[in-house]
Amino acid sequence: MKKVCIFFVALFFLISSNTYGLLKKVNSEELISMIENSKGKVLVVLFWSMWCPLCIEELKVLENIKANSKFNEKLKIISVCLDDSPTKVQNFIKKKKMSLPVFLGKDDVKINFNIIGVPKIYIFDKNNNIVKWQMGYMDKSSLLKIIENLL
Repeated sequence: MKKVCIFFVALFFLISSNTYGLLKKVNSEELISMIENSKGKVLVVLFWSMWCPLCIEELKVLENIKANSKFNEKLKIISVCLDDSPTKVQNFIKKKKMSLPVFLGKDDVKINFNIIGVPKIYIFDKNNNIVKWQMGYMDKSSLLKIIENLL
C-alpha cells in the first residue's frame, strides 16, 4: 500500500510539473546541444528576464506563433530565462500560462551567447546556421517574415 501511495504522489508531481514544464538550468554546452538537436527545423531562441517589459511582449509573440498549427512540425522555440530564482520563474510561467519551453540559463550562457541586454533573439535555419540575431524587441510581422522565408 505504501508503494502505491508513493507512486501516486510521484505521478501527481510529475503531471503537475509538466503542465508548465520542468525548469532546468542549462549551461552553454547543453544549450548548444539543444540547438544542434534541432537540425531540420527552424529554431528561435529567446533570452529574457521577468523584469523586462519587452521580453514579456516577445514571449507573447512567440506564444502566439507557437499556437499557429502550420508551424507545428517545422518550428522549434526555446526560451532561456536569465533570472536566478527558479521558484519566481515557475510562478511567472503559471501566471502567464506559458506553454513555451523555458530553461534557466547559467552564468556561462550570458558570456558565451554574448548577452549584454534582453530580450535577445537568435533565429537558426534548418541547418543550424544563425540567420538573424537581434537585441531588443522583434515585432511579430518581422519575426513571421523571417520564419516563413526559412520554412
